[in-house]
Amino acid sequence: IKNKIDFTNIHLTYNSDWQEGMASSIRSGINMLTELNPTVEGVIIMVCDQPHTTSKLLNELLTTYLSSNKQIVSSAYENTLGPPVFFSPEYVSRITQIERRNGCKKVDHSICRRS
Repeated sequence: IKNKIDFTNIHLTYNSDWQEGMASSIRSGINMLTELNPTVEGVIIMVCDQPHTTSKLLNELLTTYLSSNKQIVSSAYENTLGPPVFFSPEYVSRITQIERRNGCKKVDHSICRRS
């Protein structure tokens, strides 16, 4: 699909460690993001199999972050926390330390707030 996408405002990164799983994909994206913008003010991580995610939800994550003292704001559904998740700048470097098949659930969620 690469030939069909308008890359005017999109940056593409290739994850050569894709066999490692989700953690390597997240690291690859975060590393590119911080190369492009070293003073990133936060990150929302989403997964591709949530087609009904709306901009309203993403704005709610940001609003919750701005109005609370929580550094991680995650979505809540079916008695669990998960993506989309907002991470404050303080947690961006921690995200790049996740390993193997772990997603961001291994990042300290004790400071989460359900959105």
